[in-house]
Amino acid sequence: MVASTDLLKPGISRARQLAESDDIASNLVIDTLLEFTTHKMAARFRPLKVDRAMVKESLQKYRQNGDIECAYEKIVFCAGDWGRYYFLNKSKAQLAAFKEHVSYFHFHL
Repeated sequence: MVASTDLLKPGISRARQLAESDDIASNLVIDTLLEFTTHKMAARFRPLKVDRAMVKESLQKYRQNGDIECAYEKIVFCAGDWGRYYFLNKSKAQLAAFKEHVSYFHFHL
């Protein structure tokens, strides 16, 4: 488990960071499966430009083989350039918290 003080960006509340992670995870997984944009916590959230076919393929493979690590890597790092920019200024603890959130809440539908 990651220490809660390591997760915070300076000047950003824990709730806001959780909402940001949830918005991204929902956009990547839920919106791709439903094929429309669901409600997000951040009023200014803009949908990510992702390869939806790759996301769907990764989710199907995950359902078949249960390899959550492979699915996470493909969806987050191979389905578009958004990850490169999002993770640029994140600490290791923030990356771990994001991965835990995405893996637990969005792959276990």
